[in-house]
Amino acid sequence: MCSLGVSTSSLWEQFTADFKPEEFTDRYRDALMDVIKTKIAGAPVIAQEVKVGKVVNLMEALKQSLEKSTAVKKSPVESVTTTARAEKKRRRG
Repeated sequence: MCSLGVSTSSLWEQFTADFKPEEFTDRYRDALMDVIKTKIAGAPVIAQEVKVGKVVNLMEALKQSLEKSTAVKKSPVESVTTTARAEKKRRRG
């Protein structure tokens, strides 16, 4: 039983339907058949241009990120023990 009082079986039934292959199209198959028909007809097949987004060199991006982080790095703050030791030395004189 779900926390909302709805059983998982009723949810399953709600989102389950019969598969109707006629409702789906295979775009890859359709495009391939177009290419085959074009070749059979003797016409030249023109490849579609694929648009590619900006390619990022991950190693270069990592190096730049590391360079930025070391350039902005603040000086380390003295630890509590270092400060405590310095205070003891000062008291001893």
